[in-house]
Amino acid sequence: MHGPCLIPLLAADPDAETPWLATAYAPGSTLDQHLAAHGALTNATLFTFATGTAQALAAIHTAGVVHLDVKPQNVILTPAGPRVLDFGIAHAADGTSVTRTGVMTGTPGWISPEHYRTGIAGPEGDMFARGTLVAYAATGHLPFGTGAPDAVAYRVMSQEPDLDGLPDELREPLTKALAKNPAERISADAAAEECARLLARQATQVLGAAAEPEPTRISDHLTTEPFPTSL
Repeated sequence: MHGPCLIPLLAADPDAETPWLATAYAPGSTLDQHLAAHGALTNATLFTFATGTAQALAAIHTAGVVHLDVKPQNVILTPAGPRVLDFGIAHAADGTSVTRTGVMTGTPGWISPEHYRTGIAGPEGDMFARGTLVAYAATGHLPFGTGAPDAVAYRVMSQEPDLDGLPDELREPLTKALAKNPAERISADAAAEECARLLARQATQVLGAAAEPEPTRISDHLTTEPFPTSL
């Protein structure tokens, strides 16, 4: 996989006696580590996270792959922005899976309603998990709560998410991502564009009344240091 906010594969030999792969090094903490040490993301840092994770999924889905395990442990907050990793249970969007047929994959609390009901998930399932992820990053709490896996599954399938504390600007795109009906969810491409506009607006607010600033490029925010690199 190659694209914005993904960790590139450098080399691999899956047929070796001990199969191996090597990726680029990604410094930084995972989202769950960051939240435990520093609290919820705010302002431009939050919008950089929302934009970068959408861009990563857009690249994944364009390649015809479904990640299936979008969660805080699988996103590293690097100095250059978020990086989505761990394709251990990914499968092709046409249904070709690298896991055993009939076995539920994913992590409780990060699984879409249709995946719970049918055991099948496409790109829309990734977008549901990303909506949960961004809400968690922004508020510090899970929108469908915690507890026993079956209780969490029930809330995901039948209850509305708890978005208390979410910035108003993100409420609409995340509501679209967390729709129960996968056909009603925002796509990764559309989410990336919408969040990029919100990020640009944040940059404009920071610049304030400075005379004739240079045009803001989204890439500028994804190549600065928005996240602390130590716990």
